[in-house]
Amino acid sequence: YELSLILPLLPKGAKILEVGAGIGLQAKALAERGYEVTAIDLPAKLASVWPVQEYDGMHIPFADQSFEVVFSSNVLEHIPHVVAFQNELLRVLKPNGLALHILPSANWRFWTNLAYYPHLLRRLVQKFFIKPESEAPNEEIILAGKRSALQTLLPPRHGEIGNFMSEMYWFSRGRWQSLFEQAGWQVEAYQPSRLFYTGYILFGLKLGLAARRRLSCFMGSACQVFGLRKQGS
Repeated sequence: YELSLILPLLPKGAKILEVGAGIGLQAKALAERGYEVTAIDLPAKLASVWPVQEYDGMHIPFADQSFEVVFSSNVLEHIPHVVAFQNELLRVLKPNGLALHILPSANWRFWTNLAYYPHLLRRLVQKFFIKPESEAPNEEIILAGKRSALQTLLPPRHGEIGNFMSEMYWFSRGRWQSLFEQAGWQVEAYQPSRLFYTGYILFGLKLGLAARRRLSCFMGSACQVFGLRKQGS
């Protein structure tokens, strides 16, 4: 659904760099629509559905002006040097190139904070009253083990800056726009996703896209899309 939001903004057949591509699901989907897609991400021991080139997270391993579009989906909030990293994105874009970023919103952070407690209760019930199907630890349990009992009472932060409260500012439209403009971008397009969800799967498929779109009308959108060009392009 969120990928469909950027498709009207993409030049036909554009050469795209996806940053933080994960296992390559979105890169594959874009390639199937006729785009030339290169995907990069940090090293990870995951099976990919599309070729994903590993890089160091600091320097994009391509020459200047290599791409017409740079794309990321819920990635920039996980980059601690996000301001400096904009220089790399600007560097690899062709003149008048386009950057498209799907980013979490302040609404998502607010509702994720509230959803944490039903999620925590469910995890406690599963731990003490329901025998797990597998003894293999998952990532969520490993991360929870690194938090103290007191910390467990508070929602964890999602990104690399601040905490669960201050992220309502860090993920706001105004903060993202200010960051982009200071880094040398001009905001050409902006759109809320008009889809509601939180960081925890409380209802899953019980709430379909139609219901989540209706909920977004009064609970806000979970994500937002920014379309950027170099200042002066």
